[in-house]
Amino acid sequence: MTRLSLLVGLLVAVAGAPPKIGIFPTIDGSYLDAYKSWVGQYGATATVFPHSASSSEVETLFQSVNAFLIPGGGSGLAPLAKAMIERAIKAHAAGDYFPVWGTCLGFEWLVETIGGTAALQQGFDSEDYPHALNFTAGATSTSRLFGGANASLAGWFAGEAIVYANHKAGIEPEHEAGNAQLAAALRVLAKAVDRKGRPFVAAVEGNGGVPLYGVQFHPEKIQFVTSKADPHIPKTPEAVAGARFLAHFFVSEAAKNKHKTT
Repeated sequence: MTRLSLLVGLLVAVAGAPPKIGIFPTIDGSYLDAYKSWVGQYGATATVFPHSASSSEVETLFQSVNAFLIPGGGSGLAPLAKAMIERAIKAHAAGDYFPVWGTCLGFEWLVETIGGTAALQQGFDSEDYPHALNFTAGATSTSRLFGGANASLAGWFAGEAIVYANHKAGIEPEHEAGNAQLAAALRVLAKAVDRKGRPFVAAVEGNGGVPLYGVQFHPEKIQFVTSKADPHIPKTPEAVAGARFLAHFFVSEAAKNKHKTT
């Protein structure tokens, strides 16, 4: 156990029950274990949501967890996931801090929920693709997601191929900026280019303090996935440090929510 994970564990013990994170089942159960382990290393527990729910069940699910995570995958926008994103935005306006994290497909579902299905673009050459991040102005100093990164970690993110993309869909920065709903709701924190030099948005967070977070890469795979199908997942100490940083951030965000989950 790292010193940081030990510290988080001690803080959880003092503060009370660990945060509980709901995970939408975009993929099969065995692969969801990587996401459970990713948040679990910093004390969070995880529960897998059903694929669908009635409107009344959505509220029950929302109140049963402290945050919501949408993994990667390859399916169309699920009504329950869309409802949870919209519920989280509504909750923030009412003073209920409820974080939502989208990884890859989850990032795409954030884009579609807020900007409409036409906002998402296709044809990116970014499968099995490690790359660096091109941070936007102020991302490492004023954003919630990357503002806590020290100089070494920020330098690794920006200067080394330590994040891992595996997507064909996405959104170009200019396309995002041209969508009024997306531009109003989400701040672009990082960009990247695919193998052919086509730019895409790599990381976003909610404007106005709304705790929405989306990354068009897979931090969970760095530590918890080894697969012949994904032979280029970076496993360097720098990549692991980046993946752990993001996990710790999301669990810390979930701990701010006050839902009683037990």
